Amino acid sequence: MAVIEGEIKNTGDRSLDQVTLTIFFVNAQGRSVKQETYAPVMRLITAPGDIPPLKPNEVRGWSCGVGDVPENWAGTVNVKVADVEFSPAPH
Repeated sequence: MAVIEGEIKNTGDRSLDQVTLTIFFVNAQGRSVKQETYAPVMRLITAPGDIPPLKPNEVRGWSCGVGDVPENWAGTVNVKVADVEFSPAPH
């Protein structure tokens, strides 16, 4: 198992309800050998205990546990934002 940690910052002017990341596990040759999807920001409006929206200029740490890491993983990851959903604009 590997634990990947990072920080995410909202540099926009609207709150974010959801952010989905794709984490690429890279081998010694710089090629992706595995990828995982992780959502450090996910607000489900009907569920209690939601992770709150990411407000403008807010920075939030995140941590993702990943099992079954390939043997040829070099210990390096590339992380890309795969999807962003904005909070509704205030009326």
